[in-house]
Amino acid sequence: MLLRRVEQIITSCSSDDVPVSVGLVLDTSGSMGDKIALLRNAAKQFIHVGNPADEYFIVQFQARPEIAVPFTMDTDRLEAFINRIQAGGSTALFDAIHLAINEMRHAR
Repeated sequence: MLLRRVEQIITSCSSDDVPVSVGLVLDTSGSMGDKIALLRNAAKQFIHVGNPADEYFIVQFQARPEIAVPFTMDTDRLEAFINRIQAGGSTALFDAIHLAINEMRHAR
């Protein structure tokens, strides 16, 4: 398919902060051992800068992926889980992505 470059005129632009649904897919495999503190800090910062009406779920993966926290707007619950993350096991990245995509079907 050939794409033509046609100038578009922007008639409006908005920076409204609307609620979103977010899935965090966290690698907690053994290879993350020395990076797990960085992962915890980044995940906590991410959930705390969002809109209070945002909803999140967490998939963690090692040898197998699991929905560790289903969709919630409760950032305290999310942070409590994040604080307990331990590294270990092998890496099942593709399975985790597949699980996360299926979980997004439940987004508001």
